[in-house]
Amino acid sequence: MLCPVDTASVPLVLPTSPPSAAARDGVIACSMIRQNEVLFIGAKSGKIERRLRVENPRGVHFDNAGRLLVLSGTKLLRFADAAATSGETLIASGLEDPRHITSDAGGNLFITDRGASHQVKIFSANRKFVAAIGKAGAPAMGAYDPLHLNNPNGVAVDSQGRVWVAEADNFPRRVSVWTQRGELVRATGQRNAALATRITGVEHDDRVTAQIRHH
Repeated sequence: MLCPVDTASVPLVLPTSPPSAAARDGVIACSMIRQNEVLFIGAKSGKIERRLRVENPRGVHFDNAGRLLVLSGTKLLRFADAAATSGETLIASGLEDPRHITSDAGGNLFITDRGASHQVKIFSANRKFVAAIGKAGAPAMGAYDPLHLNNPNGVAVDSQGRVWVAEADNFPRRVSVWTQRGELVRATGQRNAALATRITGVEHDDRVTAQIRHH
């Protein structure tokens, strides 16, 4: 989701990659990494309503209670709502290079993390680490491993509790679906679906390349 900002009225220093955005009750929250702030934009007007200073903001997400979650560097912050000016630290350790965040109906948190792990890290509603999705390790040259995530980025949880992960990588350009126990359900990618399925026994509903970077 991109931020619909009226840049004619307020100049911005735009990041080299699209900012993360989340919407609730007519307000869009956008993280602006290079500016070290979160912008709050009127969904109808497209104009900036206020700015919130946050160090190195990354993924943003409104939970079911309307609280705003913001990844700040290697920490996770929570604000009471879109109008709050100060927040609390939910997670202070256990993340290396987090990118995006989402939550499920039970309040569990799902964070895509890179660094040395390249996994989706799952935290319980009481902020305890409970599991990780994907084999740990940075991308490397070698045979395709469907259980490894290359540069995990966007993440979502569907109505069945399955975790959808978009990988910001060209080899393959993949969206994968997992159970919360870390079991791969299926993946879509670029080439050689039949080959990947025969090798791995995992259903690929598009095409997945068989020779990509993995750990």
